[in-house]
Amino acid sequence: MIRSIKVGPLAATASTLAACSLAAAVPTIGGTPILTSEAMFDGGAADWSLTVSSYVYDSNSDLPPGFALLPGQLLFVYLVETGEDDSISVTNFNVGNPGNFPVLSVGFSNAITPDGLDPADRENPFLYGYSGPSQETLFTFFGDFSDPLSTLDPGEWSLVWNVIEAPGVDLGPATGLGGGQGDTQLVPVAIPAPAGLALLGLAGLAGRRRRD
Repeated sequence: MIRSIKVGPLAATASTLAACSLAAAVPTIGGTPILTSEAMFDGGAADWSLTVSSYVYDSNSDLPPGFALLPGQLLFVYLVETGEDDSISVTNFNVGNPGNFPVLSVGFSNAITPDGLDPADRENPFLYGYSGPSQETLFTFFGDFSDPLSTLDPGEWSLVWNVIEAPGVDLGPATGLGGGQGDTQLVPVAIPAPAGLALLGLAGLAGRRRRD
């Protein structure tokens, strides 16, 4: 479920998008994103949940610490937060690339602590990368058998990202997995430029603030 979204002018990617602020209540991570949004993932009977705050930057943006972009490249940053009252850890967070655009780099950030979060609750993925056959960027929070707490446990968060060479942004599939149960919701992904205009149709989905 998408709870809120904020769209700014997409500068070099889709300049016909008018700036509109729809009060997406996402934590600050630095820079000036061209788009932010928030989506909720629910593991149902598996009793896990994720709040995913998304941030998109282009080469004309002021970028958060540690990043640089060339013209035509887009930075997608995803803040993945688990529910404090859940009982099951999250093992995977995967983001689709339905346009099959070149994914130039994938990683996580230790240089940024989002506004309002505790650095002690940070959990980095154990494995990460892009899978061409599945057209997904994969962030895996298990497999480190020397650290049984390497999963994304209740109350923890991670800041992950990829850089994609693409002309535009719209919503596409992302999947969380925990306890053998997955949930798929929509987050910003790379798409051909004309489809970026569809973001303006999301004004009615603006949601309530998650943080006071």
